[in-house]
Amino acid sequence: MIDFLMISTRSTKRGVIEIYPKFIIKKSSDLMIRGGDFYAIWLEDRGLWSTDEQDALQLIDRELDKYAEENRKNFDSSIKVLHMWDSESGMIDSWHKYCQKQMRDSFHMLDEKLIFCLLYTSDAADDLLCVDLGGRRVIKKKNLL
Repeated sequence: MIDFLMISTRSTKRGVIEIYPKFIIKKSSDLMIRGGDFYAIWLEDRGLWSTDEQDALQLIDRELDKYAEENRKNFDSSIKVLHMWDSESGMIDSWHKYCQKQMRDSFHMLDEKLIFCLLYTSDAADDLLCVDLGGRRVIKKKNLL
């Protein structure tokens, strides 16, 4: 579960149960805000930070769908998931308000130091300092800023 997200439900006048995201105002280890806007989200399944806001929206939508599926039998009436991708649901506006107005900057710079590694698959690299990795040779790492 994402640490800045709580999934909530509400009942409409017509008796439909709406499942929607509620964003928690707290210091998050899963979300970075920079300059009053989205900066990055931690993707646990990939083990990396993503600066693509679409990844954040898809992750929230997956959590909503998971909650709906796990709790479907607990609701007597029909349910409607208010997805982030659906502009008519208004959830994207809540997300932007959360990022821009309610959260303070909380980030660390990503990609401050890039490490490039040259891979060679030919034997032409034999004369260079290299490490054999099962047929591929890794030539000395170069740190570039």
